[in-house]
Amino acid sequence: MEEIEIANKFEITEVVNRLFIHTDYQEWDKLLTMVFAPEVVFDMSSVGAGEAKTIKAEEICQMWAKGFEGLDGIHH
Repeated sequence: MEEIEIANKFEITEVVNRLFIHTDYQEWDKLLTMVFAPEVVFDMSSVGAGEAKTIKAEEICQMWAKGFEGLDGIHH
C-alpha cells in the first residue's frame, strides 16, 4: 500500500472520530470548524428521513442540538 493511501485513510479516520466525539460532547462549534464543510450532503435516507440533500452545517448542528436536548449522554 502506498504511503499516500495510508495517510488518506488516517485523515478520514480522524475526521470521522472527531464527528462522533464532538457530537457526543455536543461541541457544535468544533463540528463547524474541525469537521464539517460549510455545506454538507446530508443523507439520512437509511433511517427513513427522505432523500439526501445539501444543507448548511449550521443547520445540522442546530437540528442535532435540539434533538439531543435533555439527554444526559450520547455515545457512538
